[in-house]
Amino acid sequence: MASSWISVIFACGDVGMLSLELSRLTTPDTTPIDRRGTLKLMDTFDWSLDRSAITLLFHESASNTEVTLLAPSATLLLELPFTNTPWTSVDYLEQPVLSRELSRVVADRALIVQAATPAESHLFQYHDAQGMPTTNVWLYELPEIKKCAILLATRRGYKSFGKKIRRQVLQTLTRLEIEPEVADPFDLILRMRRRAKRDYQSKFVLEMDPSTQGCITLGQALNSEQQRAARNAPWIKDHPDPEFLHDLRVAMRRAASLIKALDPILHPIDASWFRTELKYFISATSPVRDLENLGSTVAGLAKAEPQESELRTLSSSINEGILRSYDELSTLISSPRFEHLMANWARLSRRCLSLSLEPAFSTDLAAFQTEQPSEGPVHPRTSVADSAEILLTRSASSLIKKAKKAKREMMPESLHRLRKEAKAFRYLLEFYEPILEPTAARRCIAGTKKLQDALGRHQDCVVQIDLLGSLCEKYQIPKDKVEPVFMFLRNEQQAAIESYAQEIKLFSGPSLFREIQLATGHRRK
Repeated sequence: MASSWISVIFACGDVGMLSLELSRLTTPDTTPIDRRGTLKLMDTFDWSLDRSAITLLFHESASNTEVTLLAPSATLLLELPFTNTPWTSVDYLEQPVLSRELSRVVADRALIVQAATPAESHLFQYHDAQGMPTTNVWLYELPEIKKCAILLATRRGYKSFGKKIRRQVLQTLTRLEIEPEVADPFDLILRMRRRAKRDYQSKFVLEMDPSTQGCITLGQALNSEQQRAARNAPWIKDHPDPEFLHDLRVAMRRAASLIKALDPILHPIDASWFRTELKYFISATSPVRDLENLGSTVAGLAKAEPQESELRTLSSSINEGILRSYDELSTLISSPRFEHLMANWARLSRRCLSLSLEPAFSTDLAAFQTEQPSEGPVHPRTSVADSAEILLTRSASSLIKKAKKAKREMMPESLHRLRKEAKAFRYLLEFYEPILEPTAARRCIAGTKKLQDALGRHQDCVVQIDLLGSLCEKYQIPKDKVEPVFMFLRNEQQAAIESYAQEIKLFSGPSLFREIQLATGHRRK
């Protein structure tokens, strides 16, 4: 169905009267279908949908999830199976047009809830003269803002009928003397929470020329991540939220990873202290994230099995723990130590840029020895193009070694080390992406991300199982009373292992080196 959003809101007290009038627009026996769910506005971390004038709207009911894509040229609606999760991937979408459009703007990045509110909706279905159901109209009650909103959807090929229903809906509002306000309900929700769409902008973007010196580009990258951290840290103090915490963690992780991978370019700057401090704050934010992940799992199971009182008790205790953890994190972010880190972060970025102004200096860095041809030393004056293949090959070599070890041992520790190595390799790929061959680079990034996601799911389950055991002891809850949670996590862990077994094939050695050579232009297809 093609759909259009009637972007008006009105007082909830008028919904009953409007609902009655809408039921009279077609046959007398038309009655609305009442639905309860959560109305969600979802988007990518980099807010690309907003920049491309495309809006993505999710409505989750007890039976399915409705996806509405609103674009200047086309508007689409699709129903998905009920997911009970705020996370959705383009891979789930079967509608080819919607999948293609989302792939263009999402670029393989996860979708997150940008705003959400509980909603009760009244669904009306309208038929044409031949009795065909062609148009749906939803009235959404949004108690968070004490308003209602309207969503209208029409099947393809019935555009004129949809316009007729839209006109009748607006005329009904006028006839009932309901004064609608032209506004986006999600904008109101965001303003109430003192947020803005720009707060979710976190995509790593770096414009570079292949001939740019590595020291300049690294300084630009560090500056970009420092600004992202500075933008998100204050929100964590005042408005605890997993999205802001995620952005702060990504900024710190990416900066630490780039400094380690591009260490030759940093010469002669010693950044060891800075990396140590970044690791400290990354570790300090991990407990909150782990509690939130476990809390989401427990809350979902508690909702599915309301008769299990222990699950509700555990969920409540975890939520209290999350609030305490955010209080502790807020204190840490307000500390002089964090301010000192941010100041040195900015100083390090400027120091990298200033290397381009200093006289050239000699370096004793030996060429990286590998089977691949034409490598030389890497230093601050090395161009981005010249350093790309050497450092990517070095990172890939380390990744392949850990992949072989993990495949041989299949232990949580080795899988976790492989996951961190895959993440570092992906960050390096994204760093060099502007000067790489686009198709090969995207293919390599996507493959690495799939491996990283599978290993991340496995590690999250390992951590959550240990954390769940500790919380059971802390709150004196018998483990057998929360066995559904343990079982769910073990099943997720096994599913992650199966996914890992599929994705690890790219990292056998020659195939990954071939992808790097294609991406850097050192090998023809």
